[in-house]
Formats: sequence, structure tokens, C-alpha cells
Amino acid sequence: MKKPANRAASSASSGKESSEESSAPEEGEVSDSDSNSSSSSSDSDSSSEDEEFCDGYGEDFMGDEEDRARLEQMTEKEREQELFNRIEKREVLKRRFEIKKKLKNAKKKEKKKKKK
Repeated sequence: MKKPANRAASSASSGKESSEESSAPEEGEVSDSDSNSSSSSSDSDSSSEDEEFCDGYGEDFMGDEEDRARLEQMTEKEREQELFNRIEKREVLKRRFEIKKKLKNAKKKEKKKKKK
């Protein structure tokens, strides 16, 4: 009974994401296609910017052994709720991370244009 609710919530949020991503970038924003091509070129610019999104959890939304043990002690309902909360939190953090990354790349491009 809970799984359809989760799917509905995640599909609603993913639908929202796709509509946001498909909209034209506003002033100061960089479109996804631009960021993909520029990210490969900016990676070679400086090694300090090999930033990668990390929220402390693996692909299975579980952390270290202590976290896994804590999740194992929970009831199935509690564990599913905790994992769902982590999924939601990761989506928000990842979106924020991507926006910051795009802003940094846009600022770099702006500085390069001003130098020329």
C-alpha cells in the first residue's frame, strides 16, 4: 500500500524536475547541454574542481556499518520511511549541488569573456 504512494510522490517530483529542466534557462543560468560540454573542458582547467556529489550514503542509501546495523534494527515500515526520506533529501541536495556547479562554470566563462 505504501509503495504506490512512494511511486506517486517520486513520479510527481520527477515530473516537476523534467518540466523545470526543459524550461529555458533564465539570465545567469546555464542549460544542461551547455554544462555537459563545458564540464568536460572545465575538468581539465583545474584539478581542485573534480567535485562530485556525495551525501554520505552509497547507491543503496545506506552509510557505514553502524548505519546499516541501525537500519536493520528498525521495523520494515520505519526502514522504508527512512530510506524514502533519504531519497527525497538526496534529490534536493543533488539539485542544489548541480545548480552551484552550473553557477561556478558560468562565472568562469564570464571571467574568461571579460579577459578577452
